[in-house]
Amino acid sequence: MQELTSAQKVEKIINQIAEEENLDGAAAKTQLHKFVCQGKCNWYQSRKPPERFDKLDLTEQQKENIWKIVSQVMKGTTKDEAKKEIHSVI
Repeated sequence: MQELTSAQKVEKIINQIAEEENLDGAAAKTQLHKFVCQGKCNWYQSRKPPERFDKLDLTEQQKENIWKIVSQVMKGTTKDEAKKEIHSVI
């Protein structure tokens, strides 16, 4: 079986977040971006409200759920490595 590309992994993660949280794809992608970015990237810093994340307001439960999905899709990757790989795709 061929390993998934980074983009395919991110797409799979977004789809799983959308399914588990009952969100559309855009909202799931925003949650994932909040999880990996924490407000540090140029995209985030260059936006004005409301395009900018209102707050980096993920609950601890949401963070745990997202990490659970990420760790299942990106087996054998540390949290920091996964965040960097995901952020480079997003």
